[in-house]
Amino acid sequence: MSATAASTSLIPEYRKIPGIPPTFTSPAELNPNYKPDDIGKELLILGIVTFICAVITAFLRLFAKYHFQQTIEWSDWLMVPAVVCL
Repeated sequence: MSATAASTSLIPEYRKIPGIPPTFTSPAELNPNYKPDDIGKELLILGIVTFICAVITAFLRLFAKYHFQQTIEWSDWLMVPAVVCL
């Protein structure tokens, strides 16, 4: 079974979803060679920026706690594995 045959066989399936108007036409019906935009690079960049912001925030919090209170509690140290798990 080719890729176009598989995608055209699924076209009527979306019409069974409640809330989709009967006049809606999917892009695959309009153009069989349609491919959705690839947003992989944007998602990767967003993930990297989010991770960097989390690391900077955790570092600044630990720095401020130690600098102003001279103590870092267990709740502060729990941020380190939480940031690593991002």
